[in-house]
Amino acid sequence: MTYTICNKQFKNKEEIGEYIRQITKPYRYGEPLSDEHEQFMMTLLSYRGERYFEKVGCGVDHIYIRTHRVLMERYIPAFTSTG
Repeated sequence: MTYTICNKQFKNKEEIGEYIRQITKPYRYGEPLSDEHEQFMMTLLSYRGERYFEKVGCGVDHIYIRTHRVLMERYIPAFTSTG
């Protein structure tokens, strides 16, 4: 099965994960993603169906790289607006 996200083709979910690691690696902690990369992540989130609304709520102000306090790994939180 192939996946198309923002005009990019992926053979499987592992390729999507690798692409995410590739595009986020250059960012420093706390640095917001570029418009292109943020759009990719938002499109990916939209594929979650009903869970999409749980994640984005009223909307997303920005997405950036952060370290998980317990796991000490990089992750990408989406910060929602309060309005």
